[in-house]
Amino acid sequence: MRAPFPVARELLMSLAANFKEGWPPEISQLFVDLNAKLPSNFTGRERQAWLLSVGQAQKALGKVKEAKATLASASFPPDLCDVADEDTALLEQHFSYRDYPRDLQVGDQEGVVLFDFDLSPSGSLASHRIVYSLPSNLFDEASAKGLSTVRYTAPKKSGRASACSGIFQPIIWRLEENDDFSLPTFKSEMTGPTS
Repeated sequence: MRAPFPVARELLMSLAANFKEGWPPEISQLFVDLNAKLPSNFTGRERQAWLLSVGQAQKALGKVKEAKATLASASFPPDLCDVADEDTALLEQHFSYRDYPRDLQVGDQEGVVLFDFDLSPSGSLASHRIVYSLPSNLFDEASAKGLSTVRYTAPKKSGRASACSGIFQPIIWRLEENDDFSLPTFKSEMTGPTS
């Protein structure tokens, strides 16, 4: 806590990245405590990304009112999934190693496709776009087919089901003997225009 804010923030973000299933209370509390040192010249997307992390930490600590106030202060677009009343969670997916394109499997080809997508009020994908694809175009079709099987809990605004946008989902294709490709999981990422 005595380190300059940018240094402390980087250290905390690196530490938090090690926890896949949510932050322990001690990490969440560090986000909340460090927020008191937020510099006034911290603006734009960088500020929004930080406040999103603080809001998530506050939710994890059961401080729902404080989390709502923090997220409101960040001036996020109102349809952003990350500012929904409740965190969206993966309900189902029907995507497995059997979906690995056979010709790419035989050719020992691995890759990744990053999607940005929106959710309908029912929690199904409303639309998606490919942000990047490496190697270009090789896994696009198989990834899109697998992503179409994903369903999330319904996003809610003011207690009602509502569409939302701004979910980023990487789909990593790795050969089974190296490491199974990653199945879709909900991973919050900050999106939307800065104010």
